[in-house]
Amino acid sequence: NERVSLKCKSVEKNFIFWLVFVGAQNVGKMCFDFDKNVQTNMKTAHNFTRKYNDLIIKKGEELGNFELGSTIVVLSQKGHLNFEPKTRIKFGEKLANFL
Repeated sequence: NERVSLKCKSVEKNFIFWLVFVGAQNVGKMCFDFDKNVQTNMKTAHNFTRKYNDLIIKKGEELGNFELGSTIVVLSQKGHLNFEPKTRIKFGEKLANFL
């Protein structure tokens, strides 16, 4: 398994949340629109940290994608996100609202 963790800050609501992209075994790779240099699904293990200053992803903009799919874990403090109850989420569907 591979993971890419993004520590995010809501500019409007001023709180921190995490997006953890999990690439399961046999997933093609993860691609991120804001940094084409992030490489996943490599033959050798690698750990690295990057800090992006003033990187802003606007509502509706694509953050990235999985080639062959996997999952994203969203973590936040209680009371900052209101998740919409769904059993399945399709590409492009809203997942939650900021409170």
